Amino acid sequence: MKITLQIVGILAVSSLTWAHGQKESAPSVSSVGEAVVTLSAQMANRIQPAELVAVPEITSTYNQKIKSVFEKKCFDCHAAAGRTLPWYANWPIAHQLIQSDIHDAKKHMDMQDGFPFLGHGTMKKDLESIVDTMHEGDMPPWPYRIMHWGSALTPEETKMITDWANDGLAKLK
Repeated sequence: MKITLQIVGILAVSSLTWAHGQKESAPSVSSVGEAVVTLSAQMANRIQPAELVAVPEITSTYNQKIKSVFEKKCFDCHAAAGRTLPWYANWPIAHQLIQSDIHDAKKHMDMQDGFPFLGHGTMKKDLESIVDTMHEGDMPPWPYRIMHWGSALTPEETKMITDWANDGLAKLK
């Protein structure tokens, strides 16, 4: 019984955690032009023409104040290409769970290429989602926090991110 509980505990925690170990390879793009065309096509559905004026200012503030926080607290899952995986990432079940969590995180909001983020929502929806997440306090998920002390957002970081997202939403209106 004790061994079973230990195995279940390790699998539960590892399902949402990773930080050090094996490198995950970044997707390959055959040319810079192809990457720009792909990014442009993906962004075309996410940014409305009226929003284009606000994008540079929101992006500038993101790069100056927010990106460094996201790099420390969010990029392990939301911008995982080329990141270092934990030592247990090669274990068959842990590997599948970690890869699934990363895939789901990036499908929702992919921060790899900066702001505006890629994912399934519009830029406005992403900012609204960030505000909601800051109010709920559920990112990073608690199993990740258990394995990565100091990964939880501080009240100051939460306020800074919320203010940035709310300011961005105001600029988009």
